[in-house]
Amino acid sequence: MRPILIVENDSLCAKAVEQTFNDLNIKVPLVKMTDAEKALAYLTQESNNMPRLILLCLDAPVEFLSLVKSDKVFRTIPVVILTTSANQDFIAQSFSYCAAGYIIKPGEYEHLLNVTKVIIQYWTLCEFPEGK
Repeated sequence: MRPILIVENDSLCAKAVEQTFNDLNIKVPLVKMTDAEKALAYLTQESNNMPRLILLCLDAPVEFLSLVKSDKVFRTIPVVILTTSANQDFIAQSFSYCAAGYIIKPGEYEHLLNVTKVIIQYWTLCEFPEGK
């Protein structure tokens, strides 16, 4: 089963996102990276087992997003930005680099749980069959 890559530089937020998967009983491998450099190295090393989705929770996600979307091997991986920034310019820039979604991190765990549930439901419906 293809994993979901979580790129999060805040360890508490990474644990909270991981906990939502556990609480929702979502059985998909999670790979957590703490920065863009490690995440890009992971993608390069795992080119035969690309993640089905990247949840991008970095302070500066646009640089990582532009690198992923400019690479012909990685560009088809959907990237959802999960951030605290509601800056309209930043949101527009993210979509201009082909972000699949932009979600402002909810402050309460219950809301994060609901956001995770919706993200997974949506990508489960849109998932291409394995090997395609």
